Amino acid sequence: MNISDIEASLPWGLHDAYFEAVEIDWPNARLTLTVRVMMSENQDMDQRAKIVLSGLVFCTYDPPALDATHGYEPTPAGGLWVDTGDGAANADAKRRLPAVPKGSFLNWFFVHQWNSFIHVCARDAELVWRQPPCRRVQKRAPCFPVRRSLSPRRRSSCPTLRNTRSAGCPPQRVGARAGDTIGKASGSPTVAPRPCGQ
Repeated sequence: MNISDIEASLPWGLHDAYFEAVEIDWPNARLTLTVRVMMSENQDMDQRAKIVLSGLVFCTYDPPALDATHGYEPTPAGGLWVDTGDGAANADAKRRLPAVPKGSFLNWFFVHQWNSFIHVCARDAELVWRQPPCRRVQKRAPCFPVRRSLSPRRRSSCPTLRNTRSAGCPPQRVGARAGDTIGKASGSPTVAPRPCGQ
């Protein structure tokens, strides 16, 4: 399973998700992302989870653009606001990054507050829910230029997201239980639905 498979199981994928922490276990080739993913139609409820990448090949960070006049900041209090997609983010990244080994995948994450990219390459991905109920999202401070949040139905038409999943909005699956997994160990790419806040 890869990050795209995890995205397909979520109402919004990792569009407008927030990274709270990144932990790399080099001896065991494992990267763990603590992330809050949007779970409601209006993006006013999110849920905390961990994405565990095993068989880690590399993780790269582009230098952030630290320009306060444009709303860019190095360590935002609410976490890193991201979008994601398959492969290299652009032609420059494709030239710079190492070749992807057979059986591995490559994904980019665009960090809005940095105006730059993170790339990860690994063999397998798993999502583990860490927070039982969805929680109400605090209104995010817009970066420059201001981008509207898109509904799932309009996501595929957004030019800035043309490299992400564009096959339309998957069925909504919300309110997973803490400890539920999506990935190789769970035996199923989906989780049982449960209404947010219940």
